[in-house]
Amino acid sequence: MSMTRLQSIGTAKGPELYRFDIVQIVRITAANPPQSLYRGQVLLPGRALDMPAIAAWSARWADQLMGRLGHDGHFAGTFEPSYNRYDPRQGSSADAALACYALADYSRSSLAAPARARACAAAAQRGLARLLSVLGAAVATTTATQTVIPHTRDPSMTLLALLQLPGTSRHKQSRDRLVTWLLESFSTGKGFRRSPNIQSTLASPPVGAAAALALVRIYDQTREPRCLATAKLALSLLWADAVKRHADDIMPWAALAEFELARLGQPTSGLLMAQAACNTMWEHQVKADLDSSQSNRGDLIGGFQMSGSLIDEPTWLSAGPLIALADALTVKHFINAEDRPAWMVNVALGLRFCAQLTMTQASAYYVQDWKRAVGAVRSSFYDNRQPTAATAYALLAAAEFQKAMGRLAEGK
Repeated sequence: MSMTRLQSIGTAKGPELYRFDIVQIVRITAANPPQSLYRGQVLLPGRALDMPAIAAWSARWADQLMGRLGHDGHFAGTFEPSYNRYDPRQGSSADAALACYALADYSRSSLAAPARARACAAAAQRGLARLLSVLGAAVATTTATQTVIPHTRDPSMTLLALLQLPGTSRHKQSRDRLVTWLLESFSTGKGFRRSPNIQSTLASPPVGAAAALALVRIYDQTREPRCLATAKLALSLLWADAVKRHADDIMPWAALAEFELARLGQPTSGLLMAQAACNTMWEHQVKADLDSSQSNRGDLIGGFQMSGSLIDEPTWLSAGPLIALADALTVKHFINAEDRPAWMVNVALGLRFCAQLTMTQASAYYVQDWKRAVGAVRSSFYDNRQPTAATAYALLAAAEFQKAMGRLAEGK
């Protein structure tokens, strides 16, 4: 059956759907007791993770990302446990930048033990050095009429990673080239194009949102007026477009940009849109008190029912909005004081879902080289492929939550 027809299963005119139970019992080693699996995974308690548990899971995610980094600075692509291979062998520049961003952000949080924090920062530096060498050369030769290989998402994510690491001034020339590339890719009244080439098509909303966030963070460092103005224009277009459909795909980047503008004393009307988007996301979070038709799906607890999924259950994409929901905890006047405790619990519940999607040694019983698979976030419960972005998003969400909790504890 074509994947596009999956939604017809179980409908009046679609194929008849039969359900059956599978019992899986594994034993990792002779010294370990047998473990029962639920949909191929050890079922976690259906409650929010505490900080020690979040620290333990985030360490696994960080180790997994570092394990994908080659000696040449390339990150491997999506790992396919069933075939014991990476496909593609080399991941995209955008995924590499996202992994560097997540590792750098995590290294600055108190979740990471000192030795692991140093290792993560070093890995991010190494991956970023390769990205800057590749993108820097391409961006430096870009003209308004030239066919350009890089896509707007690559400079955007690379800038976000660069700004998370210390010593940004050492890369000032590369940074300024990337910023110029983004500014020249923006078309007033339309949004970001895929490149500065005036004939290139518009970039997707998620790419535009990441570009806007990158420019906001550059403005925070440089106070360059054009960066601020372009970011604000881009965000207004993104939110206006989101009204017509769903804001899922521009989360977390658009919301993070609005939060940072508010902290910089430059709030826009988009902050209200971000607030509405966050509240809508909570409405789609799976809680422990599931209705009777889903009461046996305990692995879904904490995930978000995102729009556009072929199968109606949460996937790794739940980690995206979770990053923004964690950061929102410290935005002034964004959350009512009486609602903040529940907000914290629900973010930790979302991290519980990310942990449930993570492959462990018990669930890697069929993988030839289980060490390559353990600690990675799967695409979903029906798709065991492990995109780099899935693990990076989960790590970012954990790091943002820890930093938010730390700021709240300090009264900030």
